[in-house]
Amino acid sequence: MWSTQEYDSNGKRLTRYNGDGSIGVIEEYDNSGKHVKDTYYESGEITNWKEYEYDNEGKMKKSISYDANGEITGWTTYRAEDGHLIIDHTYDK
Repeated sequence: MWSTQEYDSNGKRLTRYNGDGSIGVIEEYDNSGKHVKDTYYESGEITNWKEYEYDNEGKMKKSISYDANGEITGWTTYRAEDGHLIIDHTYDK
């Protein structure tokens, strides 16, 4: 699906490119290196994005999906169980 991917000097993926070379996804990180947002593009336009939230221990606790207009289209909450991240609840509009 992605033709190429771009990484920073720490090995974090920043950009995924479509087969035609256009940007498909831009990934963002906070100052501590946590993955906080994916923005999806089609034909140069934002189609949707997803934001990620973390608890005080740095474990992902929630992801929220938005459409191009900024309306929430769904969310997922997570919980830690035996050292693994487990989907707790999911909502899709």
